[in-house]
Amino acid sequence: MRLSKYRKSDINQVIINYRGKTFNFNIYSECSITEAGLEAEIKGQPSRYALLFTLHKKILADFERLKATRKRVYGRLLHVAKAKVGASGRPYTDEQSKAYVESHKKYLKATEDCLKTREDSDVLLGCVRAFEQRKDLLQTLASNLRKERI
Repeated sequence: MRLSKYRKSDINQVIINYRGKTFNFNIYSECSITEAGLEAEIKGQPSRYALLFTLHKKILADFERLKATRKRVYGRLLHVAKAKVGASGRPYTDEQSKAYVESHKKYLKATEDCLKTREDSDVLLGCVRAFEQRKDLLQTLASNLRKERI
């Protein structure tokens, strides 16, 4: 099967929420090139690439912050768990403490936030790479057009 049949698929729709703003675009449409508008495509490429690259780096930085927050939440909850007493009247074992932490709503929320942000970062990395390929293709097309005019 050819991948081109999926160009209208929902998977091409990219929706990224970043600090109250929603970035919503179709990566297939954004990466497509028309020879008739090649000059405009070449001129618009750097700013579109820069936006995606910058957004990717900002979301990647957010992911790192969220990972650190998740570690802090884990540490605080582990401290609480170690002070708890189980049904046997003894302090929680390491396994019980770990289970307590990993099932706690604060830890689950921190994990969910990390996973979502990581997914957004990975999607944007794919978009950035697509625009790098687009740049190479634009250079080749422009070069071929110059050769044809000579």
